[in-house]
Amino acid sequence: YGPNNRTWTYTTSNGGESVVVNFLSGCIAARDVITVYDGTNNGATIIGTNSGATDLTGLSFVSTGESVFI
Repeated sequence: YGPNNRTWTYTTSNGGESVVVNFLSGCIAARDVITVYDGTNNGATIIGTNSGATDLTGLSFVSTGESVFI
């Protein structure tokens, strides 16, 4: 991906259950940020954030509702 690239992902569960986000592997570059929100958009409560050359392997986030926005 190129400089200043923003990618958003939104997911919702079936039947109103919580959404679990598990990072099985992956890293982010020194100037990158990944933020997980507990809801439908980036105005929702942050349930996790990582930045700056971080190994994401093993991180897990669970929503309190049926939606997660990353």
